[in-house]
Amino acid sequence: MLTLHRSLFLDRAGRILAGICAVLAFCLLLAGGALWVTLHGQRPKVIGDIHSDLGLFGLLPLLLLTGTGVLLSAARFDVWDLPSQELTLLEGGFSEAVIPPHAWDVFRGINLDEVDVLRYPFLVDEEEVFELSLRNGDRFDLRATDGQIVAKSIPTWEWTAMAWTHRVHTAYEDGWLAWLWVVASGMMLWLTFTGWQKWWRRLSWSRRLVGLAHDNHADIHIVVSSESGTTARRAAQLAERWKEKGVMSCVVDLAKFTPDPNVDRCLFLLATYGQGDAPSHHLAWQKWVQDYEGKLTAHLAVVAFGDQSYLQFAAFGKDFFLALRGLRSPASVKLAGFVNRQKDGEFGQAIASVCAQWDLPLPDAVVEESTSVERAWRVMSASRADNLAWIELAAPEHEVHKVHSGSLLGILPSQAEVIRWYSLSKLKSGHIGILVKKHEQGLCSTHLHGLSRGDMVQARIHANLNFRLPDARPLAFVANGSGMGPFMGMIQQLEDDAGAVLFWGVQTEKQGEIFASELDDAIERGALRTVKRTCSREATPSRYVQDAVASWSELESFVEANGVWMVCGSKNMSEGLASTLTLKTGKTRSEMITSGSWIEDCY
Repeated sequence: MLTLHRSLFLDRAGRILAGICAVLAFCLLLAGGALWVTLHGQRPKVIGDIHSDLGLFGLLPLLLLTGTGVLLSAARFDVWDLPSQELTLLEGGFSEAVIPPHAWDVFRGINLDEVDVLRYPFLVDEEEVFELSLRNGDRFDLRATDGQIVAKSIPTWEWTAMAWTHRVHTAYEDGWLAWLWVVASGMMLWLTFTGWQKWWRRLSWSRRLVGLAHDNHADIHIVVSSESGTTARRAAQLAERWKEKGVMSCVVDLAKFTPDPNVDRCLFLLATYGQGDAPSHHLAWQKWVQDYEGKLTAHLAVVAFGDQSYLQFAAFGKDFFLALRGLRSPASVKLAGFVNRQKDGEFGQAIASVCAQWDLPLPDAVVEESTSVERAWRVMSASRADNLAWIELAAPEHEVHKVHSGSLLGILPSQAEVIRWYSLSKLKSGHIGILVKKHEQGLCSTHLHGLSRGDMVQARIHANLNFRLPDARPLAFVANGSGMGPFMGMIQQLEDDAGAVLFWGVQTEKQGEIFASELDDAIERGALRTVKRTCSREATPSRYVQDAVASWSELESFVEANGVWMVCGSKNMSEGLASTLTLKTGKTRSEMITSGSWIEDCY
């Protein structure tokens, strides 16, 4: 094992190869850290994706481990040129005493483990010396007759640094460091596995997504860039509904798309990842745009998806549109619209714009009115548990018919420029309910937490057509924090003996009790069969909601019965849950979305 680790059984060639691997691993970690900061910001936070979170927590120890390995390899092959150690002669005086080495004073203060090299002379007389080198870089010459120090080196900073590097990399005499390297090495193995898993998942999805990339019989080519599959699902649904209107279209993955002069119309649906960048497997889009020398005769339109909570909102779509405008193309290159957080209304408006521009029939799915005017809503009750508040509002008469559990309530607080959207529940009482988490310096959440009965709120309804209670059973609700908001209305809407399962992740037990009576009623009438709560800050069997799903004894039978997952909450939780289910069942989120067994509204 030692030979394998140091030189891969290849002697000097193996040491060179191991050194190159150390350099590459160090560069990979630096690039990975920079990429993480670019995508998720400078403030470290758990995002719920196993691969990304492992990379974050393992970054510093792995950098230290690989960095010291690079330095050791550099010293081994004289890339790091260590100066020779110069000895300073000391006045040892003359002595006729002969003292055996085991009685020498210098050895009494040194442990055997500290010794690096000990060279002893062939003859023992006053002119001969023992050469003693320690692991910390110190070197001594000892008179062979009595052990008197006759010469001593003064370590340079290079030798001191080399000694420290060797000690850290090998964890010599540091048990805690050795255990840290064990954990870091295990983390590197798991990072390798999860990286290959993510790559394979994307490859599988792109193969399923690609239709006939240059199908001249298609009226429209819908070109998709999708990170998690949500935008790809929209594209597939749009193609189906256009087909109902007699418009033939094919869906093409951007990663496999190149411009074709024979294509008459191209609609680009471009999602973003992280702070507004292109999804990681579509980063090569700039190459074909820059290298393309033909003349496009097609009509081109771009719909840019993103999240307005990031400063670089839908940056990928904007950049792509500008790049298309720079090609030799007709003037009909159109930026059809922006879609914030996959909102149906904004998507419908963008498609309506495209249809008007290209003289196409409007698909039924995007004709439904999805946005209402702002109206006054009265607060009927408000209850709080730590940083969560459950607020019930009375809906104006003009808005009642537009309200469905899973729809969005938009509120624009004073002194704010961006409207805040909350997933709502339509309750049997006729009211609507929203569950609001209070954020530090959050204008809207702070305002809502301060409301009491009788107060008025200016708000509007936004339809969310892709997040409705399905007819299929069995059914499992998965939420964390305020993601529980739309599920209360859906649970009330469930028929008796529906036997659904609820997984809800909260921070404290107090938060989990905010719906105690309502959930008890649902269990009593059989709408819910099981409620599993997790508390991330208090002792529970599972810390996070995806952990509770992973340990669920009925998971296998639920999947075999084609159960549907309703998921609402943070994007991090959604990604963690998807990774958990992929490991447990072998089904990716894209496959579950395509089969209709995964419905989510995450942010």
